[in-house]
Amino acid sequence: MWRWTGGWGCCGGGLGFGWWGILNIVFSLIFLAAIIVAVIWVLRRLYAGSKKPWRTIDTPMPETLLKQRYARGEITREEYLSMLEDLQKGV
Repeated sequence: MWRWTGGWGCCGGGLGFGWWGILNIVFSLIFLAAIIVAVIWVLRRLYAGSKKPWRTIDTPMPETLLKQRYARGEITREEYLSMLEDLQKGV
């Protein structure tokens, strides 16, 4: 039935993949990886220029700052408890 191609596909009865097909896949994967790297690079550049960066691990939590102010004597116990309650309520 497919006698003119020597069976399934072309090029001597194979599926027609050969070295050109393998190279096509390799270059396609390299091209896809380059696109992904470019997108990540652009997003990192945009993030680096933003004025409001995301919270990092080094940024202290509000409760920690409040404890430090209380420990330094900047606020009284009543102010500390009031502010702590406000922070825990989410006010």
